[in-house]
Amino acid sequence: MKKAALPLDAHLASELHFGYELRETSGLLLKALKRRIAPHGITLTQYFLLRQLWEGEGINQSELSERLATTQPATVATVDSLERRGLIKRVRDTGDRRVVRIFLTAKGRTMRSTLLRYAYDLSLVSVEGVRPAEVAKLRSLLARVRENLEGELAIDEPAERGA
Repeated sequence: MKKAALPLDAHLASELHFGYELRETSGLLLKALKRRIAPHGITLTQYFLLRQLWEGEGINQSELSERLATTQPATVATVDSLERRGLIKRVRDTGDRRVVRIFLTAKGRTMRSTLLRYAYDLSLVSVEGVRPAEVAKLRSLLARVRENLEGELAIDEPAERGA
C-alpha cells in the first residue's frame, strides 16, 4: 500500500525537488566521460557493457541487458560492435548450448585501466573543492535515496504485473 501524500507548500516542494539537479549532474558526468573515451572509439553504451565484464566475465546477453537496463536488441547490437572490434567474444555454454556467454579478449582487458582511469579522474574533477567528509555524506545520502526508490518500485511491481 502506498503512503498517503502529505500536502506541501510551494517552498517545501521546491526544496525537495532535487531530481532535476540529479539528472543535470548525471548528464554532465556522462557528457564529460563520453568526451574522454571517444578517442578510443568507445561509446558510453559500450563502456558500461565493458565495465560489467571487467567486474565479471562469462555472463550471458540476458544478464547484461538486465544489469544495463537495456533491451535485448540494444545489448545484441552493442555486443556485436564490441565483438567486431575484437574486444569481446561469444562462447557457447558447454552445459546448455542455447546459452551464449560473453568474455573479454586480451584487447578488451587491456582497455580496462585506461578507461577506468578516465572515470576516476572525472570523479576527482567533479568533487574538486568538496571535503572528503562531504563526499562521504553525499554518497551515503544518495545510497539512502536509491534504497527508498527501490522500495517504492518494489511496492509498485505487483500492481504493474496485474497481481
